[in-house]
Amino acid sequence: ASIPGHAEAVLSAAFSPDARNLATASGDCTVRLWDLSSQTPGDVGSGLHKNWVLNVAWAPDAEKLASGDMDGVVAVWAV
Repeated sequence: ASIPGHAEAVLSAAFSPDARNLATASGDCTVRLWDLSSQTPGDVGSGLHKNWVLNVAWAPDAEKLASGDMDGVVAVWAV
């Protein structure tokens, strides 16, 4: 099954520690947060990254998400 959302390839994905969400990083310069129960995408990281987002990682409490792009920009998002 596929879930539409990113305009380019997904380069990284990480499940939240509580298993409720999936974060994805993409070549379209965005980070998306997916609600796994409804398969609904949320836009977490539009506009900050100007190059491919290569990695996403969750904080152990699942309240923050970090993303890093090809230019070396690292962002921490409150989710």
